[in-house]
Amino acid sequence: MAAPKNRRSIEVNRCRRRNPQKLIKVKNHIDVCPECGHLKQKHILCGYCYEKVRKETAEIRRQMGKQEGGPLQGSYHGDRGAVLGGDTLRAGFRARGSLSESGSGRPGLPRTDTSHVSRG
Repeated sequence: MAAPKNRRSIEVNRCRRRNPQKLIKVKNHIDVCPECGHLKQKHILCGYCYEKVRKETAEIRRQMGKQEGGPLQGSYHGDRGAVLGGDTLRAGFRARGSLSESGSGRPGLPRTDTSHVSRG
């Protein structure tokens, strides 16, 4: 393993630790938020306003979830025609056979026709 040959002096250590590149930079682009009046950086969204909007959005999503009844209360899901919730979902898969037969298998790609290929 590598080991130092000589001890680093106090002066060398202090110069290394107090290097101007390692010091905290002074921020000159601080402005007052026009919505709430808190200090913020000019090119960054105000943290106080962001927190307020995040809480409002969570409350709206909670209210929408109560109105719709949640994801397992028979809400429509996707373009495959499957209805979430118990027997209807299983019956839809039984009628088609499997998920891979119900489309191209990969979204965005056309389904390849393999009827001309002989199996055997």
